[in-house]
Amino acid sequence: MLNHLMETGIKTEILETGFVQKREWMLYKIREDHYPLNIIVDFSLDSFDRDVFQKTVDLLVLRHEIFRTTLQVIGGSLKQVIHDPEKFHVGFNYYDLSGSSPAERELFTGNKMLLLSYMPFNFEFGPLLRIAVFKTAEEKFDIVFIFHHLIFDNISVQIFKADAVRIWGQLMYGESGLPDTEQPQYRTYVAFEQKLLNSSLGDAHRHYWSLQLKEAFPRFRFIDAHAWKAYQDRQLRKVQEVKRRIFSLPFYDRRFLGSVVRRYSFNQAGVICFDYSRETIKQVFEYKNNRNSNLHSVFLAGFILAFHKLCGQEKFVFDIPAYRRTDGVFKSVIGWLAAGGVCYFDIQENKSPAAWLQYIDRQLSHLAKHCVYPFEILDYESAIPLGGAVPVFFTVSETFRAIGPGGGSGIVSHDTEGSAVYEEMAVFLDVYTDACRLKMMYDNSIIPAGIVEKFMWEQEGCLRNLLREIL
Repeated sequence: MLNHLMETGIKTEILETGFVQKREWMLYKIREDHYPLNIIVDFSLDSFDRDVFQKTVDLLVLRHEIFRTTLQVIGGSLKQVIHDPEKFHVGFNYYDLSGSSPAERELFTGNKMLLLSYMPFNFEFGPLLRIAVFKTAEEKFDIVFIFHHLIFDNISVQIFKADAVRIWGQLMYGESGLPDTEQPQYRTYVAFEQKLLNSSLGDAHRHYWSLQLKEAFPRFRFIDAHAWKAYQDRQLRKVQEVKRRIFSLPFYDRRFLGSVVRRYSFNQAGVICFDYSRETIKQVFEYKNNRNSNLHSVFLAGFILAFHKLCGQEKFVFDIPAYRRTDGVFKSVIGWLAAGGVCYFDIQENKSPAAWLQYIDRQLSHLAKHCVYPFEILDYESAIPLGGAVPVFFTVSETFRAIGPGGGSGIVSHDTEGSAVYEEMAVFLDVYTDACRLKMMYDNSIIPAGIVEKFMWEQEGCLRNLLREIL
């Protein structure tokens, strides 16, 4: 496989850009911080050879053309430029800290990682990844890759790690390498995306989202009317500021205005962390094992029931990540393929716990089918585009490692300020082998801290009652 990779003959290519590439480029150009939306991937090695490591990097850049892709405006259009690998170099920085004290190493690596993580990339010239190697002992090397999200997503991490380990192992130790097959590239996904946006292939998706977006997003009833009016005024000002900035660019696409507005600036936020009790965790895993079900449904069910109990609200909308990785042609592609969209729920439609969960499963199934189409482009002409102001971002992550947060339960921490969020509320649920932790960030200008604390306890109670009835 390595010989096959080395025989390149590849030249620079200029291709059309996709939805994510256009959106991210506009954000990069108009945000004052140049949008350092970076992802970190790290390894540890017990031996290191500089030449072998550089060769590993070279082969990864050759294998995955997204790592040598930049974005440039050519003839008034935004293009992706896929560079000749022989002329596009990705190096690494090496820091020997083996002779330093533990305190000195911690201070140096902490400061360096902070800089590398938040330093913006140059989209026009690239590369859109950077690499650092820290030698912390004679036989300990910490390898850190930082990618801009433009060329990488959470699924890409798994693909990248597998390829990096196999190439390194073959070069360093003569282990079996990568299969001698053609590697699917991100350009394949972009071509598919272009067809969705610009042809009848996207008709079914456009019809689905047109029906979904008929009504405005429901507002939480516990938000004060005066606070909501001030929030809406801020949103209007943000829309006008984004328009002013993007319309002065050498390239822009009005269809993506809503998604750019949403990510242009943060709202000031509070952040609260909550650990579920052992009894709840036991119920969650029993449900998962018996039903072989995605945990998004059951946690969403508990959330919605708790919101309903707190304020009597019956209609809800959540922004939920989804992935188009089920199609075989995309499953090994590195790049930002993560999609998602808004999902509507009406608590009036279902009575029994089983029927309620089945309904949520159906709604999520519809989302999974249509998530590949960017719903925001159907509403970009509104005063405040729907895609520019999503009420709640909601995601559940499952990991196979233990965290052991201490055996307690309830509210772990609550800072009413000092955080930031794009939405009115962002919810992150981390499910470990021995714990479930909920982190919620909320716009503190419209959502009272007292309501948030009350909700934390209420949602666990609703979740337990729901699971008790089902199990």
